[in-house]
Amino acid sequence: MQSCVAARRAAGLRRWPRTPMKLLILSILFLASAPCCAQPDFQAIGARDAAGAPEGEYRIIGRTGMTRAQGHFKNGKMDGVWVFIDWHKVKIAEITYRSGDASGPFRTFLGSSTYPVAAGSIESEGTLQSGQLVGQHVCYRPGGKVFSRAILDKGKVSHVVFGSMEDATRTAAADTRFVQTLEGAVHSIVH
Repeated sequence: MQSCVAARRAAGLRRWPRTPMKLLILSILFLASAPCCAQPDFQAIGARDAAGAPEGEYRIIGRTGMTRAQGHFKNGKMDGVWVFIDWHKVKIAEITYRSGDASGPFRTFLGSSTYPVAAGSIESEGTLQSGQLVGQHVCYRPGGKVFSRAILDKGKVSHVVFGSMEDATRTAAADTRFVQTLEGAVHSIVH
């Protein structure tokens, strides 16, 4: 079985492995502004209820006014599908929330700085329940072929359908951290 890095090299994509790059992108996307900067890096645009909790449609925008994340709040909690976008206007994630919990289908996509040739291509998909992966989790190679397919229960790999246990466990953990980081970033900007 060819490793993820070897597959990416074979496809002509000479970039870092998936987990460190995702974390690097998130750090760049959602870092708080430096104390010396007069204008914040990100701003939340949306309504608040009488108690001051976010309510309805929300957008997170960057300094240039470009939307970086978009979704809804209901009763002060993330609700429905949230879409996350990188600085080159490429969608990097779609995550479903129910009453503040990441619960429902999610998909991640290759970002424009990670793999410019394959930017916007699906990277992984699965289902979340209370922030944990459950059911089938699939990770794709940059060309769209399946790299890993596993069945998860409460965030733990219970059965590997395709690929290795090591790859399935690593990609599931990376996606869980990715979802948690995006959710945390929205909360820190909105609240």
